[in-house]
Amino acid sequence: MKILNSESVSWLLRFGFLPYPEHFSENNPYEGGQISALVMSDLPSKVEQALSSKKTIGTNEFSFIEFDKYFREAISKTVPKNKKVGVLLSGGKDSSALVYGLFREGYSEVLCYTFVPNSGEDESQDASILCNALGFEHRVIRANLEADFEAWDYVLSQSDYPCGDFAFPSVCRLLKEMHGDGVEVAIDGMGNDIYMGHVPPRSEKMLQLCSVTKYLGKKIWGKEPRLDGLSSWKLKYVISSVFMHPLERCFPGSRFSISELQRFGLPTEHLWKSLEFLTEFTNDCDEFETRALVRGVLFDDFCAMEKSRLASRAFGIDVRFPFCADKFVDYYNQLKDEEKFDKNNRVNKVALRKYLAVLRLEYGIGSSVYNEKKGSFRFNFDEFLAGSYEKIDSLLSKSNVHNSELLSYFMKAGTRNLDYFEFSKLFLVVSLLIWEARNSVDTTSRRVL
Repeated sequence: MKILNSESVSWLLRFGFLPYPEHFSENNPYEGGQISALVMSDLPSKVEQALSSKKTIGTNEFSFIEFDKYFREAISKTVPKNKKVGVLLSGGKDSSALVYGLFREGYSEVLCYTFVPNSGEDESQDASILCNALGFEHRVIRANLEADFEAWDYVLSQSDYPCGDFAFPSVCRLLKEMHGDGVEVAIDGMGNDIYMGHVPPRSEKMLQLCSVTKYLGKKIWGKEPRLDGLSSWKLKYVISSVFMHPLERCFPGSRFSISELQRFGLPTEHLWKSLEFLTEFTNDCDEFETRALVRGVLFDDFCAMEKSRLASRAFGIDVRFPFCADKFVDYYNQLKDEEKFDKNNRVNKVALRKYLAVLRLEYGIGSSVYNEKKGSFRFNFDEFLAGSYEKIDSLLSKSNVHNSELLSYFMKAGTRNLDYFEFSKLFLVVSLLIWEARNSVDTTSRRVL
């Protein structure tokens, strides 16, 4: 059985991920506690494995024929043809490429699923255009807070730990719909950021330059003042960057501060060592490669892909990630840098974009498709909170979470508007509360992954 110690928990909470921290249960302290969950001690091996591919200097030009060959092979090797397949289709580049690949490989029993929130981006139009052109059935699943919560709640009741990805409830709903349709294998387009790149926003470099920790080290790290009086989360974002390790700006925004972790009684000493470890390994990487490495290893693997693993497991569906197929990854790493990134225009996935451009012409699909920014099945958490106070209050009464700092996040939500940081952290807290209300804290009876 894997041990999830307090250091692992503070690592994950600091960077916006949420395994179940037994420390938050007053009657079940960490010492001696065991739980089947993500263990951050795996980080060095994952980083070294990822960096080994970065050391490969690619020399190959993009070739549609070669790309198509290796990509279709990745699909055929990971997706069985004798089972009913469901695709998580956002209408973006990654999921759309998978739908093309399935069609070109002759898959017939394919259902495509797109989630549409009540407010925010509607990704169904591009997805529908593609499915109609290829003849695949397309199911548009529109947000329904009751149905969304029911699916989210069920998955959490079946899981060894919750997931802090904002899209987790939406994916739970999609997997529930797949289960009802008899889908046996779910296909997810996540997993390629580590080698295809993750473009940092232009502001990220400026925010990293704001950091004084590179000069003063741990003396100033995480010592930002309380910023409760500021109304602008963007201003808080800039001020907090001054006290962050520069590398932290590569991580998602849903994080607990160092001071908050200390109030929870969690250690922070090892976090500095981990950041220094990552910095050493990324010294010879540019900003594109660094972000791809950090977000690809941590966010993709431990959060974005994990939500599909948890949801599919709960509904008895197998999930596959064709972009992670070894031969295709090796092929992509052999491409020249300019085939991977257009650094002048801050564009990633250049070869994938070229591949899709050819397919759009071949299948007569408009050039505007895939060009819009995609949001990957965002869940309307604000609407959920507004209509679910009684439900959450009921969960609180069943929860073993007694930590006042955590509960205060929920109480604030009912009295005033939350800023960006508080809203993100509240999602993590509510996920934890729902998970704990549906699970026994006795982890000895849990399944070991």
